[in-house]
Amino acid sequence: MSCRDNWLSLQDIRYVPFCLPRPPVKLSPQTVAQWVGLGPGLTPAGDDVLLGYLAVYNHLGPDPAWKQAMHSAVSAALGQTTTLSAHLLKNALEYDYHESIQRV
Repeated sequence: MSCRDNWLSLQDIRYVPFCLPRPPVKLSPQTVAQWVGLGPGLTPAGDDVLLGYLAVYNHLGPDPAWKQAMHSAVSAALGQTTTLSAHLLKNALEYDYHESIQRV
């Protein structure tokens, strides 16, 4: 697991919950591109994880330049996923989340 150096790869996705209490884990643009659209269904699992990640770090992440890089990476990868999931991710980039996420 690479939480210690503040970068996660696609293989480290299962460790995200263990990394959250620490300072923000910075995802690389390559990881974001791999997560978008990963898995079956209307909202693939990779998108669900990324949406939760965005919900937390859009509000807690301390580095505006890194946030912009994340937003650019997600925006560039939206064509890799379903229409519904792309809509939810695009809204997350605008700090607009479904009420079930806002309650958390």
